[in-house]
Amino acid sequence: VGGLDEDFFAHMEEIDLCWRLKNRGYAIGACRESIVYHYGGVTLDRMNPYKTFLNFRNNLFLIMKNHRESSVAWRLIRRMILDGLAGIRFLTEGNFKYLFAVIHAHFSFYYSFPKMYRRRKSLKAQDGQINLKGLYTESIIKAFFIQKIRHFQQLDQRFFVK
Repeated sequence: VGGLDEDFFAHMEEIDLCWRLKNRGYAIGACRESIVYHYGGVTLDRMNPYKTFLNFRNNLFLIMKNHRESSVAWRLIRRMILDGLAGIRFLTEGNFKYLFAVIHAHFSFYYSFPKMYRRRKSLKAQDGQINLKGLYTESIIKAFFIQKIRHFQQLDQRFFVK
């Protein structure tokens, strides 16, 4: 499916790869017995505004490239509203570096929109029978912020596509 997308650099490139695999009908698996040691923040420290920039921009890239429903425009708008709320939060907390990172992320996305749109069309032409198994059909945002769910295992299993 083309490997990791260099435009993602250091954040969400593995999600992009898995999404492209699912769009072509492949299954994604994991070995529950495996142990992974990940030293977080090696590429970018958690407090680095560039990390915030990459997370916000790359999320928009993910949606634009890989979301296959005709409602992609609505998904992007909804994501932009959520990003705006995050920006307001950064503003009210006095975290101006992160506010500017979110704004920069959006302008970077707008600049890259034609390129991402071309990729979307190209990838869509290669899609197979999309594999929705494992898709969580409820809101992760609601689960995290309202229900205070902090671990994958706590998500209600009824809302995963079987």
